[in-house]
Amino acid sequence: ASFHRYPEDPESVYPGGAESSLTEQWTNQVYRAALRMPTLPLPDSANTQGVVACYDVSDDWTPIYDGSALPGYYMAIGTSGNQFKNCGVAGRLMRELITAREAGQDLDAHP
Repeated sequence: ASFHRYPEDPESVYPGGAESSLTEQWTNQVYRAALRMPTLPLPDSANTQGVVACYDVSDDWTPIYDGSALPGYYMAIGTSGNQFKNCGVAGRLMRELITAREAGQDLDAHP
């Protein structure tokens, strides 16, 4: 049996959509993570929610490593998972980006 189910309408998985509830697979994975990380707080069913996307990739297939309009919120997204093997490099890149931006450097004007 397959654990993955692909909805006919990709928009239906977003919060408030017809298929936005969390799955048994999600619950099992959170419990497995908690076994490995005992300090991981587990949400109760009243406070559990999720945000998912069917496929995390940018329109031009170029990942986004950048800050956002929200102060202190940075992102490394749009890789579709294929950048997993580069996570060490991405982590160092994000560390440098965050350190520079938090120190006041305008990374748009002076990357």
